[in-house]
Amino acid sequence: MSDYYILRADRTPDGPFPVELLRVMLSRGEITPQTHCCQAGATQWGTIAQLIPAAPGAAGAPPAPPPPPPIHGAYGAVGPAPGVPAAATPAGAGFMGQFSKALAGHGAEAAGLAQVFARRILASNFTKEKAAEEEIAALKSASLPIEYPLGQNYAAWRRAVLWFSGVGLALASLSQVVDTLKGVFGEGTPFAVRVIVLLLFLFQAGAAALALWGAWRWSEVRESRRCARFAYFCQLLGPLLLFAIPIRWLVSGNPQELMGIGAIFAAMAVVVLLPKIFGLFPGLMRACLTLRTMVPESPMPGWVCVIVAPLYSLFFAVVVIIAAQAGSFWLFLGFFILLLAPLFVVADAGNLCRPAGEEDMNRTLTALRQRMFYASVTGIVIVVIASIPFIRQMSLSVMSVITFLSSLVGNVFLVTVVASDFLLGLMRRGFEQEEELRASPLHAVLQERFAQLGNVRMADLSAGESMVIANVGELLRRARGQSGGPSKP
Repeated sequence: MSDYYILRADRTPDGPFPVELLRVMLSRGEITPQTHCCQAGATQWGTIAQLIPAAPGAAGAPPAPPPPPPIHGAYGAVGPAPGVPAAATPAGAGFMGQFSKALAGHGAEAAGLAQVFARRILASNFTKEKAAEEEIAALKSASLPIEYPLGQNYAAWRRAVLWFSGVGLALASLSQVVDTLKGVFGEGTPFAVRVIVLLLFLFQAGAAALALWGAWRWSEVRESRRCARFAYFCQLLGPLLLFAIPIRWLVSGNPQELMGIGAIFAAMAVVVLLPKIFGLFPGLMRACLTLRTMVPESPMPGWVCVIVAPLYSLFFAVVVIIAAQAGSFWLFLGFFILLLAPLFVVADAGNLCRPAGEEDMNRTLTALRQRMFYASVTGIVIVVIASIPFIRQMSLSVMSVITFLSSLVGNVFLVTVVASDFLLGLMRRGFEQEEELRASPLHAVLQERFAQLGNVRMADLSAGESMVIANVGELLRRARGQSGGPSKP
């Protein structure tokens, strides 16, 4: 018995299907007697009631359906057979209909992946966000198979962060296209300046391409790690080398013109390098906190985070002072709240810098991340709202703001991945060297050195601040006793 094509509700042909399967679909309500169908090779469309013969024999349970046809997903929808008459195909049911269907499928899949990736990035916890089954299969079939769950979870997390980094850097690159074309082909622009503008754009676009390629090839971990590191080199080292060359060496003109070009070039350096350098601090902190969930027994990521956090807070402290002197209360408040996020890390240094089990570290990091998240979101919202009048006064375009923000976000995520890869290797190397040291005579020598320094309190983390703080009350009582009369024995 012949097979039939059917016309779906969205007027897209589908099939062919065996008659027995169409009867089962009809009994399940997937199609109706009025659904249009066409026999393979025929030239006329009709309805199921008109063209599909009734099942032979007495009424009873329908025969078992044959194996279902291939799934027509978003990556390969099957179009109608050549026998389907073109005149009977509704408008939009041909190529454009299939294209729309595929595009909708891709969009739904991309939205689902974005949701999963965002959840992984926000959690950054390998004990809670694990690799999906299809990701595990891809990692097991890679050229360097990854069989252990810990490595699979880490690779899946890298995939999410690299995708967000690549998208952010790509948006920054696209928003710079117009300005780059103006700088390269603008009249009166010195040749050296044109070359520099073009190279800056190529570095930005190259970093985005490398980050996206590393995300696309995420299951090939070695290749993905190389792409991430080269992307960071393009993002930071390339512009640094370009801006390190004095522009006066490359252009000619009178001193006043050279001074103007130098000022423009310096302002360009600030705009380009600021998000890249600023992204170092939150990227390193995110990398350290994430690695603490993967290897909670090692305190090294906690120490690095505690060292970076005060430097990060100093940056916000300077901005807070500038906002206070400028007389902007809301900017002052927003940056002050942002200042609290790294200070929370410093305040929790005791828990971050000690070996811990998985459950203990998860409790510590969950509470710390919640405090940091609320402070960061609140501060960012206040700063953005308070910055709107200043953006209008400086006549900054929307594209300039998009460029800065997308570049900042892309850099933060890129630093997170690169720093995580590097610190993980550093931790393993440090652990191996510690094992070698314990098995060598140098271990006893090092113990003796630390003992000698410790006896004179030169190897202590504290310089006596805790003692002073603990005795502040006693000192105040003594001062009051001396000023108000003889102190009691």
